Amino acid sequence: MTLETFLLAGMTTFFAFFLWDKRKRKKAIEDKIRATNTVLNADESSMYFRLKKALPEYEVLAKVAFGSLITSQNFNIAHGMNLYVADFVICTRNFDVVAIIALDKLDNLTRSFEETGKDEVLKMAGHKTFRYNRVPHPEQLRFDITGTRLPEN
Repeated sequence: MTLETFLLAGMTTFFAFFLWDKRKRKKAIEDKIRATNTVLNADESSMYFRLKKALPEYEVLAKVAFGSLITSQNFNIAHGMNLYVADFVICTRNFDVVAIIALDKLDNLTRSFEETGKDEVLKMAGHKTFRYNRVPHPEQLRFDITGTRLPEN
């Protein structure tokens, strides 16, 4: 076997292995990426509909990036806030923020909303924040957010 044949066989084997490995890694990534069928989990969905019932005169937005809620001249602070998401934002019809709602997840109680400092950042920006560890009754939501009772139908 000549040196050229040996090198050609080695290079062919290397590139074949490289392409095979690249396809294998791409397939592994594709296997891990799946589309979700729902945007909100069961508790979040329940909270959304209760907020809509409790506050019919307001808009209810779900999963809003903090970057839409606060601004900062400091790039690091502004960029860091884009990594966080508010569970629900209550707005007027003109999309002025009235309140921000956090729904603590049962599996995430060890890293609560307050412990991460997000609550304080929102308060410093002038937003009213409410945190619940379960989905409350619409009457309670309305009273907490507006201080009024649901209108009688």
